[in-house]
Amino acid sequence: MAIQPFTPEEIQELKGHPAVQKVNEYFLHLTPEFKEWFYQEIQRGRHTKAVLQEAGFNTDIIATRIRSIRSHILKWKAEQPKMSSRFTSSPAQANVYELAAAHVKIGKLEHELKRARQELEFVKKIIDTGREE
Repeated sequence: MAIQPFTPEEIQELKGHPAVQKVNEYFLHLTPEFKEWFYQEIQRGRHTKAVLQEAGFNTDIIATRIRSIRSHILKWKAEQPKMSSRFTSSPAQANVYELAAAHVKIGKLEHELKRARQELEFVKKIIDTGREE
């Protein structure tokens, strides 16, 4: 699967994520804190996609980059000197990513609810039209 450039909409979505340091159409730069948290999760035996989903990433947007994200972070970690305490994974950092994931889920649920309400209104109009005849 070839890596596709990010669309302007995808860039805007990624810019809003707390783990994204910067992003353009070709590159996604993650914060050192996220990289450390991600590395710790991978060391626990978790799958890359599951970790990214838990962190609130839309894996549809980064689908072609999941493997490279993992390899870049592993390479980054190997090149790092002993990490200072400011980069160690803390519950507060994990909560930021969990909150981001919850935000994404809430957005999807709000969208589904809006669509369901529209469908319900459409069905009501059909029923009302049938009663008038």
